[in-house]
Amino acid sequence: MVTTNGTSQTNGQNGHYEIQNLDALIIGAGFGGIYQLKKFRDMGLSALAVDTASDVGGTWFWNTYPGAMSDTEAYLYRYSWDPEDLKTYPWDKHYVYQPEVLKYLKHVVERHDLRKDIRFNTTLTDAYWNEEDRIWDVKCSTGIEYRARYLVTALGLLSKQHFPDIKGIDSFQGEKYHTGAWPGEISMTGKRVGVIGNGSTGVQIITAIADKVDTLVSFQRNPQYSVPSGQRAVDPEYRKKINDNYEEIWRQVKDESATAF
Repeated sequence: MVTTNGTSQTNGQNGHYEIQNLDALIIGAGFGGIYQLKKFRDMGLSALAVDTASDVGGTWFWNTYPGAMSDTEAYLYRYSWDPEDLKTYPWDKHYVYQPEVLKYLKHVVERHDLRKDIRFNTTLTDAYWNEEDRIWDVKCSTGIEYRARYLVTALGLLSKQHFPDIKGIDSFQGEKYHTGAWPGEISMTGKRVGVIGNGSTGVQIITAIADKVDTLVSFQRNPQYSVPSGQRAVDPEYRKKINDNYEEIWRQVKDESATAF
């Protein structure tokens, strides 16, 4: 029997199913889930996060397609609540690529000892609000059941992969990939490639593979307006300026910016 920072009990024949009692259960271990776990712990509550993936990262765990990068500058694409880490954690370009974002999130989890309260390879299968007990009864793919006063869904907007309902897509004999579940290293050199969609992801992957493929067709509903990112190395003086003004930068982002950028 495993006990979290809440309480635990074992029931059923031969002790094969377990109930864990918590103050809060968080679904997802990306940016939002990590933040929620840290906040609950700071409040002195027993909390646990679960994630289908085998590690932290959320969107940045799954979206490993060529060209994946932040669309917000590096000095903002991180947590604001650790001033020391903001000023010392390295970033050498104006925008961060997927491996760098994932590395940063792993760093935060280790820095604040959060990993012990995250359960990976665990998918929520059912959640029921028990009105009588005023508590959430939650079932997961591991067979463990959780009872939690607070249930926080930190799934984000990009947690579900969707293939368009196009005639013949199921019988298509070629290679077919979704950027939200990229299988790793794939060679597209010399191939005919079609990209469906031209939002941020579409623009990024098209830019990354255009000079490698034989032919590339962008299937789009509406034209996308995009401009060069201006990606470049960070000058030390620029980094110093950011560090010296972080407090004012975050005030502007939180109080004055309509987009938080």
